[in-house]
Amino acid sequence: MPPPTPSYDPNAVAVVESIERTVQRLRPDRQGEIVAILNAIECHVEEGEGDPRVLRHLTDALVAMAAIVHLDARAVTVITRKLDNLRDRVGQPRG
Repeated sequence: MPPPTPSYDPNAVAVVESIERTVQRLRPDRQGEIVAILNAIECHVEEGEGDPRVLRHLTDALVAMAAIVHLDARAVTVITRKLDNLRDRVGQPRG
């Protein structure tokens, strides 16, 4: 595996991976669609150059899918908190 690029944001990726593990444990209907949205979020933020507007749309889509599949309310709360932290990171200088 090649080394990460200098702008790679391991913390942002870790947040997305944590959400994905939560989703996989719950095994919701339409899990593939939820994971696809998570993959799009990860792709968008991993290089540390994500746009907050794009991230907002992607995270809104994820929350909407969670509602559609009736994901456990506690899990949605945890996921939403993690997404809020992720949105706070995006667009902020890292250092």
